[in-house]
Parts: sequence; structure tokens; C-alpha cells
Amino acid sequence: MPQYELLPFSQIKDRLPKDSWARALNELKDGAFEDETVKVYRGDTTLPELDLDFPTEEGAETFFMVLVEGDLTVESWIGNEETDGAIGLIVNGNLKVRNALLGGQEVHVTGDVEVEELLWGDYSHGSMTVCGTISAALCIDTDEYHFFFREPRGIRRRLTSGDPDGGELYLMDEQAMSELLDPDCLSQNADDTEVLLHRGAMLDMLRAGQPVVRMEGIEQAPMAIPSMFEQRDVSLENILKVTDPSRMVHDPDYPNITDFSFQVGEDVSVQAGIQKSARRFVRLWNDRQVLFISANWEEERRSLFGKLTGAAVTGRWDISAMGKDVQAGDGEWHHFEDPNPLSGEVLSLPPEYQRLLETGWNALLDGVSTYDYARTLINPDEVRRLLALPVVAPYDDFTDDDRYGFWLGDIECAFSQEGASFGDEPLPPKLRLIRECVDAEGTERNQTWFFTIHRQVDGTESVFIEYKSHFDSDDDRVPASFLGGRPLQLATLMFRVGRRQLDLANDALIERGEVPHCGDAFALQHWRDKGYLAAADTVQEVDEDPQDSPFSAVQPRHILCILGATHDLQPLRDVVTAVSKAGEYAEGFNIDGDYSQEEPDDRMVASFDICRDRVEPGAWTEADAQAVADHQSVLYVLSPPMTQDNSVAFSMAALMLIDDLLDAGAVAIKAESAGAAHGVQRWRDLVAEAAAAVASDDQLEQRRIARLAFAKRPLSSEAYFESVGFHLVGLPDVHVAQLAGDEWQAIAIMDSIADEIAAQGLAASLESRGARLTRDMNHEEDSFKFNPYGIVKYGA
Repeated sequence: MPQYELLPFSQIKDRLPKDSWARALNELKDGAFEDETVKVYRGDTTLPELDLDFPTEEGAETFFMVLVEGDLTVESWIGNEETDGAIGLIVNGNLKVRNALLGGQEVHVTGDVEVEELLWGDYSHGSMTVCGTISAALCIDTDEYHFFFREPRGIRRRLTSGDPDGGELYLMDEQAMSELLDPDCLSQNADDTEVLLHRGAMLDMLRAGQPVVRMEGIEQAPMAIPSMFEQRDVSLENILKVTDPSRMVHDPDYPNITDFSFQVGEDVSVQAGIQKSARRFVRLWNDRQVLFISANWEEERRSLFGKLTGAAVTGRWDISAMGKDVQAGDGEWHHFEDPNPLSGEVLSLPPEYQRLLETGWNALLDGVSTYDYARTLINPDEVRRLLALPVVAPYDDFTDDDRYGFWLGDIECAFSQEGASFGDEPLPPKLRLIRECVDAEGTERNQTWFFTIHRQVDGTESVFIEYKSHFDSDDDRVPASFLGGRPLQLATLMFRVGRRQLDLANDALIERGEVPHCGDAFALQHWRDKGYLAAADTVQEVDEDPQDSPFSAVQPRHILCILGATHDLQPLRDVVTAVSKAGEYAEGFNIDGDYSQEEPDDRMVASFDICRDRVEPGAWTEADAQAVADHQSVLYVLSPPMTQDNSVAFSMAALMLIDDLLDAGAVAIKAESAGAAHGVQRWRDLVAEAAAAVASDDQLEQRRIARLAFAKRPLSSEAYFESVGFHLVGLPDVHVAQLAGDEWQAIAIMDSIADEIAAQGLAASLESRGARLTRDMNHEEDSFKFNPYGIVKYGA
């Protein structure tokens, strides 16, 4: 094994990169890490594996960080199972490894990084910085992990939950992920709506020398669309193929013509169709020229005898072409020499029309081939089945702002039912799915797919797929069924996600009487009339506030992290034991013996620094920071699971417990369920305000004080300022779009909306604010930060 030294951070800090988080924070906190132990490898180093979990065995060697002063090669894997705090890694050189599973620490490489298979970063409490180039077969980031790559083009496949253009991670179901990763590494979340990566299973497989990545599935090849055309010339055979009635949709407003058309890029448009059954045509145009090519059936004259005897009708096709210069003053059509389709003559055109022909004709042939392939992807009967689901049935007016559909998490579903119309105009059956996401520039976008059942002239049906990169933009829909590419690839994934969500919502309605989180009175009444819901007094009332119907059955809990000044936790334990007995104010609170320890925890300085209150002036002092640095023990206390009704009462009890723990010698306390830490005096002030509110039986004030005590705000994502922890007082969290103002304005809006919901109800607040409620997609249900009451999104 390579030799290493264990040195104090104070001796190696100047060897760290200047932009290293650990170095910067140590300077900022006046040497907070000076006495931490660092494992130092000098020179180029090769290791069989590198486990970055803090050791839990008695007497095991512990250290804060690994520093490699040279190139590091790890033959198998680098990783850790705990992502809420792990050993850091600094490489002053290049890094080469087969697999890396990161999270909960700083990883900083001054040179290049080569990951042969999987690079996965998970959770916001961690980041990786690569100053050189980065190469990896598969790179995944989840739960707001931060990769900082200067040159990411060496990544063959990247899945991220942020960027919609490369971030199909949200759209990946178990079938799609199983093409990339071993199925034993995957699992479904609690409500079966999302596939999860199982870190523990991955590490077990890597330790056993088993691969986790399916390398054959990494390359994201474009759809293999077979061409319908052996020859691509402008021939009679090809004209008849592209104008086949099987891809023509009948429009009653135009009884003498059936056609389709689409635009290619910014410049060229194409149209193909049938006129009065006897004429097939292709029209190509740009902003300069129009080219019209037609195949006309000329029926030969039959003799009277032939007509009387029913002789077969004969005839011949003639091809003609004409063009028009739209910029010329006369605007006249110019006829070109007609080729003889039977002799194989080629259409000859002037050069300016020849360029238009080559571009438009080839695009038309590709579009027709793509269309015939796309119509095999989604069965029209499957769209009809979704439209007929009981959960969907009351949403029967695609053009109505209330009856068009509903949100399921971060997906909006809208429905145009069979037989629907707009005025006198019939509407085809249609499913629209909108996915809310954030692009690489931090702008919120609503990616939109349309799945419309088309009935062709020949009586066949198909699902026509269209796409918009942002629903609210003025851009036209992209006809993905003709143009293919990424929109068509993602459409199949999006349809599977939407189908799964709708089927789950329907099962919840039929089997358990649970309704989508929409609160629509007409829908609730419909489901009651159909017998899907029990008696009205056992379910939501028609005018009931949607706040009373959580997205999840998860019950929040307070987790308090209490730091002691000595190695003896008994005085603090005695307080918890005394007040948690039956009949006491903190009845049901209990001590977590697995994580409490009568020794310092090296992670606490960084953890409290991240979580400290930055909103209330003077809430955190140097004395508080020093108390954390000097702590000698850690006690974890959990509240009982809370309902929406009793959450404020339990939060008042948690504040009273904090007061007693401070009296008993606690030197610092953090509300772990949201990551909120206050200094001792700020805790005392909150306790005093809470006591006054309890004495006056002011429920709204109690909720407000508890929210300020146990929630954290503002966190910053790519498009929002966000709160976390409002679930601890029975409220949804609030996300304020960054376009609505700076972080101080966002804090004021968050607090105002939260107080408004508490006073007036969620429905009234959503309506008055023009906001909407979505499922908490930021946290998994097994996270203590998960908000079962959802997230109010404002100002998007």
C-alpha cells in the first residue's frame, strides 16, 4: 500500500488550491479546521479503492480530508454511502478512476479527470471541481449536487435533473434506466412515480468487483428511422408515396384537398397533398421562390362499347412543375419543361429553384419516413384509454381554463375528449403533457408535448406528436412526428411518465378514494356521482381547501441536533427523559441513541456554518461559532410524527425543550429537519415570543414563531428563492421566482404568503397571488425535509 502521513490541516492548508472550499472557509472562520487531521499522499499514488465514508469502527483512523500531491489512480472505485457529510478529496494533479460515487464533501482536482464508467454526485451538501478536462462514460447529478467542469465535452452521456436539453433524468423510468445501469442498482420511490438510484447496492456491487454500468447502453444514438425511399429522385413513384392517403388527415373545411405541411429550419417549408382525388402535388417554398410539382392522372377516353361492357379505366400520369419568384413584381407562375415519367426523364430546373428542390425535397422524404416511424411509437387506443380513465373523465373541455386538466406533481395533464368541439369546430382526441423544468441559463420552462389522434383519409388512425420548448412562448409547435430528433425521442419517455402518473392517480381514486390535488368542485361532484368517492362527509367537501389534502401520507418530525460543552451527555439526556414522559409537555420526544455521541463530531463546524441564520440580524455570533468549534458531545432528539393539525403544538413543545436544554448546558442547537441553526440568544428570544403567544392562545402567532424557528430561507436554486421546513408547522413551502425580486424581497414574499395561508387558507392565497401548488420534487419522501403539503410556486 502507498505510504501516507497524517498531518494537521494547519500544516497543509497552503498546499490546497486557492479556490478550495476548505481553505477558504478555514480562513473565513479564523482557523476552524486547523486541528483537523488530513491524510496526505506525496507524489503519484495508486490505490485499489478509496472509501470516503467516515469510519464507524471503534479505534479506526479518522481524518477530515485526503490530499494527494501528484496524480491519483484508483483501480476500482471512489465513493461513500453517507451523503450528508463525508471525507473530502483534494488532488493536486490528475485523477483516474473506474467509478466515482460522490456526495457530502468537497472533491477538487487541479488537473484532468478520467472516469471510465460512472460519475455520480448526489445531494446539495457536496461539489466536485475539475480544473482540467473531464471524461466519463456516464455522469449523473441528483438532488442539487454541483459539478463545476470547465471542459465537459468528454462526457459521453450526462443525466441531470436541471437542464431539460440534457436532463431527461426526470423522464427516465425503470425501463430506460435499466439500459444504462444494472437493475439491482435501481428502485422506485414510495409512490412509484420516479426511479431512484440505490447507492448502497451500487457500492456493494463495486466492492464485489461487479460492474454497475451497462456500457452498451451509454451511447445515445439517434432513432434508427428506416427510409421508405430506395431512390431519392423526383419520380412518379416517390410523388405517389409521399402523397399516399394513409398520412392525409381529412379537413371538412377543405373538402377538395387533403394535405400535410411542415417547416424545415428557418427557411424552407414543404407541403404534400391530394386535390380532387386525381392530382397529387408537392409544394416547396422559402421567402424567395415557390416550387409546385404535381402528378396528374389523365384518364383515356373509352368507347361506348367499353363503357357498356365495363372495360377497365386506363390512363397515364403526367408530371408538371412550375415556379414563382415571390419577390418579383409580376408574381407570375413560370412553367418548366415537363419530364416524361415513363421514360425516366429527370426534372430540370433553373439553379435558384434547383437549390430549393434539393433542400425541400430531401426534407420531405425524410419527414415522410419519420412520420411512418413515429406513428408506430404510441398506439391511439392507449391515448383513448387514458382519456377514458375515471380520474380524467370530468375534465371534458380542453378550451376551458378550469376543465382542461390538472397537475400531477410537476406534470400538467390536459385532455381533449372524444367528440369535443370548439364552437362548431370538432376537436380531435388529444393528451397534452407539460413538464416544468429549468434550463441551463436558469430560466424556468414548461416543456410541452401534444399527443393527438389523427384519422387519415384511408380510415387508419395514428398519434401525431408535437412539441414546444416553452408552453408560454410565441413559437409554433414543432411537428416531431415529421422532424424527429430529440423532441421525438423525449416524447416517448414523457408519454410513459404521464401514463404512469395518470394510472397511479386513477388507482388512488378507485382503490382508496384519493383525488388529484386540484380541489375542483365539479370534478369532486362527478366522482361522487359515479360512486368513486365515499359519502361526502368522509372526503373533501366540494369547497374544501386543497391544503387539507396532502400529496403524501408522510408525517414530518422535528430532529434537534444539540451540542454539549463536555463529554458527559447525562444532564441533557435527563432533561429529555423528564419532559417526554406521559403527561409532560414534550410527551413522545425521544433520544436517538445511534447517532448521539459523547465525543466531538468533526462535521459540526461546517454543518452549523452552512445552516446558521443569515436573515435575523445578530442571530449568530462569533461566540456561537466558537462554542460549536469547542463542543465535546452531540445529542440527537426526535419528536413524534406530526399531523397538520398538531404540528404547531409539537413545535411549541420543541421550543420549550430547547429552552430547558440550554439551561442544562447545551451550547448550540440546530433544527436538523430543515437545516436551521440559531445562536443561543436568538433561541432564547424565540422561546420568549412563543411563551407569550401560548399564554394569549394566539394560534397564528405560534405558527409564525415556530416557522421562523425551525424553517430555513432563502435557499437559492437556478430559478427560485426557496424555503424548506414549513412542513414542520403544517404549511407548504414557498418558492419565489428570482424574477420577482432579490433575496430580501423573496423572504418578505415567502413570509407573507405563509402567514396568508395560515390565516385565510391555501385556496384563497393561491387565487389572490396567482400562484400554484405542486408536489415537493426537491426531496425524496424518506427525507426529513420532504414537505407532504407541497410547494407553492409564486412569480414564475
